[in-house]
Amino acid sequence: MSGPNYENLSIIEEPFKVNGEEFFLRELSGEDVGRYRDAVVEAASIPEDKMKERMQGLAEADMLIVSMASFRKTDGKNVTVEEVRKWPHRLLKPLAKRVKKISEMNVEEDSGPSSQSGEQSDTQLGSK
Repeated sequence: MSGPNYENLSIIEEPFKVNGEEFFLRELSGEDVGRYRDAVVEAASIPEDKMKERMQGLAEADMLIVSMASFRKTDGKNVTVEEVRKWPHRLLKPLAKRVKKISEMNVEEDSGPSSQSGEQSDTQLGSK
């Protein structure tokens, strides 16, 4: 097993579109990763007899992570959670997954070298 690759320490950003509007995902800061994990732990700590509330809390955590990582290309401003809530769910799932990957948040993905470090991809979401 090799150690981390420190050749490219620049912040990872990836463009995407929602209904024709251009955005970019930016990897999360350590502080933002902590906020997301706190939201997940809080949702998971809801008793099992309140499964609806638990599921809503986990869904909210994914909207939070997408919001913290999404910025408008036009002005560089962060997208609010309220706006992300209005995006179709089919867009949120792959965006949340991508944020976790570029921020190296998934344990199973941390075991090997990151193939995405510094790479750019143009994800077209909801641009039909």
